[in-house]
Amino acid sequence: LRNRIIFSPFVENQAAKDGSVNPAMAQNYLEMAREGVGAIVLESSYVAQQGRSHPNQLGISEERHIQGLAQLVNAIHAEGAKVGIRLTHAGARTSEFLCGEQPVGPSLINFGKDFDACREFDEGDVEEFVLFFVHAAERAEEAGFDFIELNGAQHQLLDQCLSNRYNNRADEYGGPVERRMTLSTKIIKAIKTRVSS
Repeated sequence: LRNRIIFSPFVENQAAKDGSVNPAMAQNYLEMAREGVGAIVLESSYVAQQGRSHPNQLGISEERHIQGLAQLVNAIHAEGAKVGIRLTHAGARTSEFLCGEQPVGPSLINFGKDFDACREFDEGDVEEFVLFFVHAAERAEEAGFDFIELNGAQHQLLDQCLSNRYNNRADEYGGPVERRMTLSTKIIKAIKTRVSS
């Protein structure tokens, strides 16, 4: 990095309706690169339609998202900054209207009137979660990102798993913190075996 200043996204959900990069959003990041920050982290980007939480959320769930992301990455690099992307899955913090199916989380959760009650994930869901994140990481690599960040905060899926409040499971995904971290560690290990390091 050219310096230790990292720009984290403080304004999110400005992408096009299909999850692709739009000019106004790109301009915001380019202005930060021109101001001289060392690195930029693009906003929380859904790794699967199932994990989408906002109608204008940035996506990295489909091959069609790569072109716009790659163009933005190249433009930021041309301004001298490095760039990463935050990968996320909403888990229970979404609605069927936004994600196209009943939300899924570590336990039965309802975040309130703007969300739908979720179902508890099973081992088949875990395999899908891992693949969603792995494929998103591969797309990030293809688009030219310098790094990725896994969103383990903001009440998203990985945060829900870590939380005593939202995770009341008694299997390998619940209980002591080591078990509540199981999904996160599976995802990290799988990504490390699939992308360049």
